[in-house]
Amino acid sequence: MTDTLSPQQIEIIEALADGCSISAAAERTAVHRNTIHDWRRNNQAFREALEDAEFDRAFMLHGKCQDLAHLAIQVLQELLTASKTSDSVRLRAATFLIAKALTPHHVPKPAAAPVHNLHNFAQSVAAKAVSAVWQSHEPDAKLHNSAQSEPQPAGGSSTSQYLWAQAA
Repeated sequence: MTDTLSPQQIEIIEALADGCSISAAAERTAVHRNTIHDWRRNNQAFREALEDAEFDRAFMLHGKCQDLAHLAIQVLQELLTASKTSDSVRLRAATFLIAKALTPHHVPKPAAAPVHNLHNFAQSVAAKAVSAVWQSHEPDAKLHNSAQSEPQPAGGSSTSQYLWAQAA
């Protein structure tokens, strides 16, 4: 998959997977942050490589946490049994341990979901709803110009003014 990515994209993926913000990764690689956002939305190879890198990093960190877990459990055990530990600290330690004990051991890799399309989907639904309002209330409305895809209300009022008037 990396054969379809540029060296800059690979460097950005590594920075993001290491926990850098998009702005920090953009600054590090001299690529504008909007370009990175665009790649995340529109470049499937970039998006998949980033998801894989983030998963690999999380898996590696999970392994390191498992290696240190015995030390953390000893500390929690000392907190729970020490008489000088406050009740609130003991309660938080106990709550943490119970939550961790109830967490599934294996965390599967998430299935590739078109989350990047959620915004576009919401816009599409909203546009269809507005179109339905226009068509149901002004069937003879004309397009203002060829750049518009939706009819304009009579009297030159804006879409939001029209919708507010319909809601009232």
